[in-house]
Amino acid sequence: MASVQLIYNLTLFESYNDLNRKDVTDCSLDQFHNGKQKLSDLMRQSMAADPVNPVLWEPHLEALDRRVGTILRLIRTCVNSSRAPAMLFVEDASLGQDAASEVS
Repeated sequence: MASVQLIYNLTLFESYNDLNRKDVTDCSLDQFHNGKQKLSDLMRQSMAADPVNPVLWEPHLEALDRRVGTILRLIRTCVNSSRAPAMLFVEDASLGQDAASEVS
């Protein structure tokens, strides 16, 4: 279910034209882009036990990885071009709330 929510979040970020905050999603996307595990790898693992596997074909999984880079560029461009200070929203599961701080 988390993988479905992540795809939904990626789709939403693609549709934004003007972002004036840096979201925790940016941090997660950066981990998929520069980290040890790509989004496509996580999706493959998540869907491996699905009775209708493969849910996504390999070209679609590769496209997810390409979109991560595209979305990161969009977020950074919007944050860098914004006149308002960017906000970093961090979800703190232990507190059950979001904490916000300015990013310079």
